[in-house]
Amino acid sequence: MNLTHKIEILPNKKQQVIINKACGTARFTYNYALKKHEEIYNKYKENNNKPKPNINEIKKEFNKIKESQFPWIYESPKDANQQPFANLKTAFDRFFKGQSKYPKLKKKKHNESFYISNDKFKLNEKEVTLPIIGKVKMREKLRFNGKIANATISKIANKFYININVQLNEDYKRTRISNNKIGLDLGIIDFIVDNNGKKVKSPKPLKRYNKVLKRTQRRLSKKKLNSNNRKKAKMKLNKLHFRISNIRNDFLHKLSTNICRENQIINIENLKVGNMMKNHKLAKAISDLSWHSFRTMLEYKCKLYSNKLNIVDTFYASSKLCSSCGNKKTNLSLANRKYNCDVCGVCIDRDINAAINIYNYI
Repeated sequence: MNLTHKIEILPNKKQQVIINKACGTARFTYNYALKKHEEIYNKYKENNNKPKPNINEIKKEFNKIKESQFPWIYESPKDANQQPFANLKTAFDRFFKGQSKYPKLKKKKHNESFYISNDKFKLNEKEVTLPIIGKVKMREKLRFNGKIANATISKIANKFYININVQLNEDYKRTRISNNKIGLDLGIIDFIVDNNGKKVKSPKPLKRYNKVLKRTQRRLSKKKLNSNNRKKAKMKLNKLHFRISNIRNDFLHKLSTNICRENQIINIENLKVGNMMKNHKLAKAISDLSWHSFRTMLEYKCKLYSNKLNIVDTFYASSKLCSSCGNKKTNLSLANRKYNCDVCGVCIDRDINAAINIYNYI
């Protein structure tokens, strides 16, 4: 199993310039390969005798001309102009399998990154040595023991990070404090409700910072294009988005870790978030909750704690079934927050009733 440890790094001004150049190189190379791919494909469509686009051939052609046409590329680590070809190939593979949309050109953003293979950098406690960039201090040392697979240097807002991918040893496991079973119902008002009636509310950082976000965006729109004031305003907005993301991720990590530490068997409903986002009245609230990220965290943490994660069928009517007698109530609307059974007469909170049904599903 592989885990990625994200650590903040503290490069000096000279090193920051090189990292920014490397991020730009990775973006330029990816866009070059994508444009070349589309150009060759258009020629093939016009004449079937022409060769089909091939990422490896595009890479060979790029390596031949980069020294004469793009000499500035050599100011960045080599992987910054080689890995984007592999990334584009993966993007096309996912597209043809129907797992993602057609690859798009990358834009210059506040969060950019480039890849470094495991033989190109060295770790020494709280220090990492990177090609061309040199020695850079880290906020903390690597937490996991195992074989280092690769690393990614990323820039988010005005901060820099190294994401180290580690292949863990087979015997690496975390210890649970109890072997309980739990059923989880996901919601908007309460982030999760379990079968014991415990409710956990989400911090909803986007809702909390909505006014500040609007005000910052409004100030940015009034700044003159390409001015220093506009760059400062844009950085302020990027920092705010980063803060919102950090608050959300901190909540999700702490909650998912506590659930995995305290339970051996976890039952959770399978929500089609993409379909739910089509409801424009709820889309913003749903995106603020990050249900998909929460489930992803549960999946990999269950492996670390040797837990069993059961995904309840999408069409299982957990909210409409009575947890006491099993009667199905077809005319239950979202406005009804209490479940009143017409057969056994039980009256229970709608979300707790759903959580009990999810608990009893498997």
